[in-house]
Amino acid sequence: MNRKNRIFIILFLAVLTLSVFACHREWAIELKTGETIIEFDQREREILTDDFGFSDKCDGLDAEIAFYHKGLEVIEEIKVTSSSGETSNINWPEIAGETCITESGGLEIRSENYSSDQIEFFLYEYPDEIKHITDIAPSIAAALGISNHPFPGEALVNNVYDRVILIIWDAFGWDQYENAKIDGRIPNLESMSSVIPAVTIFPPRTSTATAALITGLYPKENGVDRRGIRRTESPTIFDVLMDHDLASEVIEGESLPFNYPSTEFVLSGDRDQNNSTDDNVFINAMDRFEMKLPDFLFIHFHGVDDLGHQFGPDHQLVKEKISELDNYLLKIVDALPTKTLVILTADHGMHDVNENGRYGNHGNLISKDMLIPIFLLKK
Repeated sequence: MNRKNRIFIILFLAVLTLSVFACHREWAIELKTGETIIEFDQREREILTDDFGFSDKCDGLDAEIAFYHKGLEVIEEIKVTSSSGETSNINWPEIAGETCITESGGLEIRSENYSSDQIEFFLYEYPDEIKHITDIAPSIAAALGISNHPFPGEALVNNVYDRVILIIWDAFGWDQYENAKIDGRIPNLESMSSVIPAVTIFPPRTSTATAALITGLYPKENGVDRRGIRRTESPTIFDVLMDHDLASEVIEGESLPFNYPSTEFVLSGDRDQNNSTDDNVFINAMDRFEMKLPDFLFIHFHGVDDLGHQFGPDHQLVKEKISELDNYLLKIVDALPTKTLVILTADHGMHDVNENGRYGNHGNLISKDMLIPIFLLKK
C-alpha cells in the first residue's frame, strides 16, 4: 500500500471516528423553574425510555415522564430556548401528552421540532396549605390511633376516632369541585366538611392514584407508575390495619380497579341495568351500615368519571351525577354512628378532549387532572 492510500485510509477512519463520537455525544437540557435550574441529560432519557418505552403520540420519550421524574408536577406554560437564543412560549395544557424529548435532546410538539437547550417552566401556583394524595394513608392510620405505621406523609387529623370511612368520587378534581360549589350542586358536602386542596400523582389515573393513596408512597416508590399495574409490593393501609387487628372492607363498582390486599371487598355491579353502578354502591354501603361496621370502610363511586369520559367533564349529566352523589353523602353521614371520620376525595380530575369517541380524559401534568380536593367530615 502506497503512502497516498495510507493517508486516505487514516483520514477516512478519523472522519468515521469523529462521526461516531458526535452521534453518541451526550447532551443536557436545562430545566428552569424560577431561580432553580436542574439538568435532564441523554443518559436519563435512555434509562426512562428503556423503562417506559416510546410515546405513541410523538417521536421519542413522553416529555411528561421526564418532567415528573425531575420533580415537576402541575405545569401551566413552558418557554423553550434554543442554542441560538430563539425562544418559544407554549401553553402547556394544549400540548401536554403530545410532546416528546427526541434522541438528539430536542422537543417534538405535534410533529414540529424545537431545539431545547433550556426549558423554563411556569408552574401552577399552589396555595400555602396544599397537601398530597399520599397524606391520606397516614391520616387514616392516625385517626385510628396507629402511630407506628410506615407512611412518610403528613397526617391531616389530630384526633382518634372509632372508625374511618374513605369515599372516592372518581374524577371529582379541584376544577369540578369549584364549579359545583359555584353552581350550588354540593350543599351537603359544603355544609358538613372542610376542604383541603391537594395534588395527586402522575400519571393521574385510578390505578396509580389508588396505589399512592393506600401506600402513602409516590409511584417510583410503590412500583405502580403506569397504566395496567394493579398491585403493589409495598405495605398498604390494609396491611397495617390487619397487623393491628383492625377490620377493613372495600365497596367497589363493577370490578376492582386495583387489587386491594389484606381486606374484604364487595363488587356492586349494575344490577338494575341503568348504566351506573353508583346507586348499587350506595345500596351496598347502606346495607353495611345496618351491620357491624369495620374499623375502615372504603367506598368508591365511579359515575363522574364514567360520564365525564363519555360526554365531557362539563356535561349536564356529569353535573347531575355530582348532585346525586351529594345526596348520597347526606344519607351516608346520617346513617353513621358518632366518633366517625369521613374522608372524601378524588383519585384525579379530568379535562376536555375529542379523541376516539371520548370527550373527557385524564393523565397529564395539568391542573385539571392533577389537582384534587380532600374533604374531612367529623361526626
